[in-house]
Amino acid sequence: LDNHGRLTIHSTERACPKCARSFAPLDPKNFSYNSAQGWCPRCRGFGELFYIPDVERGANADAIEESWWSWANERELCPECHGARLKAESRAVRLPVPDFKLSVSDSRSPTIDAFSSFSVSAANGFFRKLKFKGREALIARDILPEIVERLKFLDEVGLGYLQLGRAVTTLSGGEAQRIRLAAQLGSNLSGVLYVLDEPTIGLHARDNEQLLAALHQLQSRGNSLVVVEHDEETMRRADYIIDLGPGAGVHGGEVAAAGTLSELLRHEGSITGRLLREQATKRYPTRGERRTVRLVSRLQAVKRTRNSRTNEATSAGPPEDGTPNGRLTLGNASINNLKDLTVCFPLNRFLVVTGVSGSGKSTLVRECLLPAVEAALKSRKGNRQSPLTGLRAGLTHHAACVTGHESLKAVYEVDQSPIGRTPRSTPATYVGFFDDIRALFAQTPEAKMRGYTASRFSFNSAQGRCPECEGSGVIKLEMNFLPPAFVKCETCGGQRFSRETLDIQYAGKNIAQVLDLSVEEAIVFFAAHQKILRPLQALHDTG
Repeated sequence: LDNHGRLTIHSTERACPKCARSFAPLDPKNFSYNSAQGWCPRCRGFGELFYIPDVERGANADAIEESWWSWANERELCPECHGARLKAESRAVRLPVPDFKLSVSDSRSPTIDAFSSFSVSAANGFFRKLKFKGREALIARDILPEIVERLKFLDEVGLGYLQLGRAVTTLSGGEAQRIRLAAQLGSNLSGVLYVLDEPTIGLHARDNEQLLAALHQLQSRGNSLVVVEHDEETMRRADYIIDLGPGAGVHGGEVAAAGTLSELLRHEGSITGRLLREQATKRYPTRGERRTVRLVSRLQAVKRTRNSRTNEATSAGPPEDGTPNGRLTLGNASINNLKDLTVCFPLNRFLVVTGVSGSGKSTLVRECLLPAVEAALKSRKGNRQSPLTGLRAGLTHHAACVTGHESLKAVYEVDQSPIGRTPRSTPATYVGFFDDIRALFAQTPEAKMRGYTASRFSFNSAQGRCPECEGSGVIKLEMNFLPPAFVKCETCGGQRFSRETLDIQYAGKNIAQVLDLSVEEAIVFFAAHQKILRPLQALHDTG
């Protein structure tokens, strides 16, 4: 009852007398979209709606759903949480911050989804200035320093521009690498051995410097760092270098040199040391000058492209540089941080897309250019008569368009994803010449006498593979409370084939012994067979 005689009802039980709703005590899981207590019931914490087959998913339901989400082609923003991924009750909780203004129009205290739109730098500045009083100060005493420390490390490794709620799937390789490093810097551990395998892959020189500074910071806390790396700057800043070699495969496996940088530079047997010595005196370009690429204005390119389509002219040989048919033009590229870009790619040239980590290189090439060209070529095959074929072909959901693809016959992506679709894949099966090797074994007199066909010499075939390990060469042993262990199959000795299949020999070797050959050895062994020799030579030429 207030001074004016008005009666209001308050409750210590988190219950509302007007709507007759009550709420359970708040828990940290209420603010996590990885927990059923916090995620939006409509999208289950994904922020997007996509097709999920109605099948029994058992104990691995979460992992299966994440897999379906990653493969889903069609998604739409969740209409219930609008992409915030949390349920309404979690989004209604506000942090009591004095004198806070999210925007000019909204001066209320922030909700947790408001922080998702903050960049690392903005959040760092916000939490550094944040001060609580009384009971709130006691609660925040140990929490705020931890938040500030972790944000500081993210800022120090050059990720101040990243939004806190950015999806991990949209991060570049360099960004993901530095987030892992920031997590280790924030842990404040010492006496730890860190092992990093090529951490500078795909990093710009500026990002490389930030990564090395973070590594030195880890070392300064009393930690040891072992880094597998070819990067020149990383080697020059290392305290100790172990150089393996001298070559690769059967030519390697030895410690060619070990010591400080100055000792490595003086070592005559170290290829790495020799290249580092030469690097100081080498000048680029090595041929004295660079090839010129004549550029035409975007307006000229569009006009000439329209004329070439109406004339439907075909020219013999590769297109000349500077003509509309000599360059590929990608327009309206707008995804992630790309802002309606139009980019020209000269054809018949070696092109490099560069820039700092996170600037949009992979997004431009892999998510805009590649699908747009694939769709344009597919559209051209399906509708050769249309003069506008390819003008708007491409990513409909990215609104990208591609022109100048008329001289292209195909597009291929070469990336670092694992080769093959099964654990039994090998370079021989992936490149394709293993079929010819199997056909060669099937033509031997012994194989013909036993009625063996080429399929007999495949470890994917039930007739030819070892029945115990089913062509894997190893047996998987499930371990309680430990990762599974793999042991060599005792039946085939790791050779993957059945004893009857291994009886067949070509030029003194059975099929398992042929697969054990290195590419160099196989070139000599199959010198008389051009169909097998050609792909082997290609593997050899690429190192």
